[in-house]
Amino acid sequence: YHGNPALKKLAHIEVPKALIYHNITPAKFYPHDPFLADLSSLGRKQLNALRNEVIASFATSQFNALDLKKHHFHEPQILPLLDLCSELKEIKTKSFHLKKNEPKNILFVGRVTRHKNQALLVKTFFHLKKELPKNSKLFLVGSQDKIYTDYLKLLIKQLGLSQDVKLTNSVTRKALEHYYEIADAFVSLSEHEGFCIPLVEAMSRHVPTFFLSNTGMKETMNKSGVALHTEDPFELAQILAGILKSPKALNTIFRSQHERLIDLAKEQNASRVQELILELVTRVRTSPEIHFEKELWKR
Repeated sequence: YHGNPALKKLAHIEVPKALIYHNITPAKFYPHDPFLADLSSLGRKQLNALRNEVIASFATSQFNALDLKKHHFHEPQILPLLDLCSELKEIKTKSFHLKKNEPKNILFVGRVTRHKNQALLVKTFFHLKKELPKNSKLFLVGSQDKIYTDYLKLLIKQLGLSQDVKLTNSVTRKALEHYYEIADAFVSLSEHEGFCIPLVEAMSRHVPTFFLSNTGMKETMNKSGVALHTEDPFELAQILAGILKSPKALNTIFRSQHERLIDLAKEQNASRVQELILELVTRVRTSPEIHFEKELWKR
């Protein structure tokens, strides 16, 4: 997700290489951390240099593939991030019941850092809490950028939400499953995502999913879940409150998410990964140009 000072040495190792590109978070999201901003800028420069070092490039979404095309990579292919067919068989899907008078749990999963925009989610929950039953909670699950987390804790305190917003830091897989189990809604207001696996995790666990309709999340969700088109915390809270009180709206969301999971499973599976790898290996073995380069390397 950032540049790597050691990448130059690795890039010149004389073997055929392929690039798998997840995304590089733009430096503009790190005004508070010059070190991370510099690594992000370095990553962009290294991406340009890698174009001449690899024989093939893969991206984890069309959004990321567009980024590679802007850096003049030729015909990047989409490499699945998940074996969704297998995961859907293993996941025990919870049954969802509208609990009108019971506390609601709002969940976000992802690193606590500037571009994930947890600050907007906290501000939204400040307004949303007034519309929800007593003792409703917001859980922010994920590893933490210390500088941004300190700011977030201060914001939470200033808004009087210290008992209502829980920052968990990194958790075990078992604990993560627990948070999905108790969640009444998954909400992502992230400003930059290449794909966002937690969106798929939430959908597959029968959690109504809300997302800011931008970057890679729009592609991942397609027409499922609830696309949000405002960044006003009061407006966001009103949308969430209205839907969480409506069984009809929730059932519509669940149907859309189920249909999206079926479509995603056709793309996100181990068979597709195996197919792409086999194509690449065959190309390396049969391409005269690559064989010529390998002979030069041997000399």
